[in-house]
Amino acid sequence: MTCDETDIRNAPSIRVLTPHGTGAVAVIELRAAGTEEIISMLAGKPKSGVALRSIASDDGIIDEVLIVSRAPNHYELHCHGGVMVVEKLVRRLAQCAGDDGLGAEALEHWRHPRSDIPPVETLWGLRMLAQARRNSLSRWAMEHKSVLKADGLVNIKREAQWIAAASADLHRFLSGEVRIAMIGPPNAGKSSLANFWLGHPMSVTSDIPGTTRDWVEQTVILAADDLDMAARLTDTAGMRHTEDELERLAIDRGIGALSGVDIILVIMDATELRTLEHLADEAWAWAESHGVGDPLRSSRWMAVGNKCDRLEQMPGAGVGGWNAVWISAIRGTGIADLHRQVLTLLGVPRGLRFPVLSSARLEQLSRVMAARDDAEMRAALDQMAADDKLLF
Repeated sequence: MTCDETDIRNAPSIRVLTPHGTGAVAVIELRAAGTEEIISMLAGKPKSGVALRSIASDDGIIDEVLIVSRAPNHYELHCHGGVMVVEKLVRRLAQCAGDDGLGAEALEHWRHPRSDIPPVETLWGLRMLAQARRNSLSRWAMEHKSVLKADGLVNIKREAQWIAAASADLHRFLSGEVRIAMIGPPNAGKSSLANFWLGHPMSVTSDIPGTTRDWVEQTVILAADDLDMAARLTDTAGMRHTEDELERLAIDRGIGALSGVDIILVIMDATELRTLEHLADEAWAWAESHGVGDPLRSSRWMAVGNKCDRLEQMPGAGVGGWNAVWISAIRGTGIADLHRQVLTLLGVPRGLRFPVLSSARLEQLSRVMAARDDAEMRAALDQMAADDKLLF
């Protein structure tokens, strides 16, 4: 029996599970009623849960495919990851299902995936998306619609502005776009901290000042309590007054790398410090004397006292609330506290109260902010509340 002779009343769904592009392997999912028949016709029904079979079209063999049975009427086809191979297999599956449009739809979703769902880098990011309905904008709209007069237009607009701003921050938190830069005097332990964060050497380290001659940037994970967030970490050359032209160039590039960062960590040698207050004061004084006071004024920053493993006892805590922490990049002491304070400075815990919004949701929110009277506000809230299927 050929594919054209089949009578499959309930067409299966076809999805390409791997991202669009050329790769070693691509995975095509086939499921719903009629899937068993299609697999049998294309390659013979596998006798076990996994089988290696050739799948052909009218033009000849398309590819040798690993067929994996996940459940009744639920299969995965693992094929070579070339774009043409995937497209031919999807069209062949759709032909056998009796619906060429099914293949065209699957390929369109593969080439142009939905942009509503934000990209995430960590398990925490996945949890945030999973609980999106709890923080949905539809619920927020329904709550304000019921007490429109009491809330007042100005208050609702102000809250909408806060939600839009918080959503933009959350997008960056989830997708790993946050940037953290480390600065400090030579041999304070910046590169050792970077290496500890990554779990493998990111920079050459030694006791010789000026070892790091260039800055690099890689992704690291900030983990504290039940949060884990990806960020881009920039390691800079140790900054000091020097006549060495190469080292001066590396220092200048490091200062340039501070443009647009979210958090600046000033790494200091803790062996010469006494309290967190002393650490913060010395970090600020060092930054001012080395021409990086302005970046600290325009950004959030934290003083980090490194090399606590060389002390007989931990330095004092100081008084007041200081954005400062003691660590040992060699032993890992204080790293969790460092992560926790960075996340707090970024506003991550506070931002969890807000939804992650897509462009469609932001457009709805803009109508709320532009409403001129109660009638326009109610219409904007009504539309937002009705679209409860839009989680983001």
